[in-house]
Amino acid sequence: MNTHLPHMEDLLNMIPNIATIVPVHNELESTKRFLSSYYASLDRSSAKGHCSLFIVDDGSTDGTFEWMSEFYPEVKVLHGDGSLWWSGSVNKALRHITDKPFTHFLLFNNDNIVDSDFFTNLAKAIDEIGNNKIISSKVINIHPEEHIGNGGVIFDRKKVKYINNIDSDKRAIVNTAGGMGVIIPLDIIHKVGLFNALSFPQKSGDTDFYLRAEKAGIQVNYYPSMKVYNDNSITGFSGNSTFRGLIQAYSFPKGYMNPGVDLKLYLAHGNHYWAIYRVVKNNIVFIVVGLVRIIKVFLKNLFK
Repeated sequence: MNTHLPHMEDLLNMIPNIATIVPVHNELESTKRFLSSYYASLDRSSAKGHCSLFIVDDGSTDGTFEWMSEFYPEVKVLHGDGSLWWSGSVNKALRHITDKPFTHFLLFNNDNIVDSDFFTNLAKAIDEIGNNKIISSKVINIHPEEHIGNGGVIFDRKKVKYINNIDSDKRAIVNTAGGMGVIIPLDIIHKVGLFNALSFPQKSGDTDFYLRAEKAGIQVNYYPSMKVYNDNSITGFSGNSTFRGLIQAYSFPKGYMNPGVDLKLYLAHGNHYWAIYRVVKNNIVFIVVGLVRIIKVFLKNLFK
């Protein structure tokens, strides 16, 4: 039995050369918090020296670029005019790094907080799962209190619905993931293509990509020890217990509900009959549940 343990040099060679990609549009205070947590986690891991950070600043008007230039000059900032959105921003960075010596890209949002042991566990995940797989993190939403935002999710193509992993603390093979703490081999782009920025500029751009990857035979592995905290009061939607929340879910550019985008995704990757049913049902349930919650809150406040 071989009990030989690899030397530190061997362990370092196992770590891929990673381009971290973070789309940004304003929200400078979130970016500051993200960068602090990102480098704190990276600096305490063996991955230090193997990661380069690319911020795609899509037309920020809050001084993001100027602040980055002063306090993080080592970060490469790519610029957009405000029309890239999430998928376009990721694609811009991917086009920029294709001729550079990177083997993987790692996705984050600027409203993420990186767990202190994220990069240590990322190295373990690559060692255990392999460096040719997509590996996703456990995402913990922090608003209004901590709860699991992504604990491993499977998209059921037949019935066109999302199925959550039964135990979010156990590893699982899934077929979709978000854009928070997900590491992807760069050569997958040659098999799958870039993110679909035309059909899915913001919502579902990530899901569409992973489902196309699954069709190409590429696994998505959920690895719960890799943790990312998400300020979901900024990303998308945080609750449908107020009229404002309901309206923002549909009208906010990062809103949780978008029937048109949902239908495009479901038709592209699921049963067409179930796709129409699921969009109608999801929206009816969402609105009805929201109205019930609003009434409950109103009555509670009325009889205080």
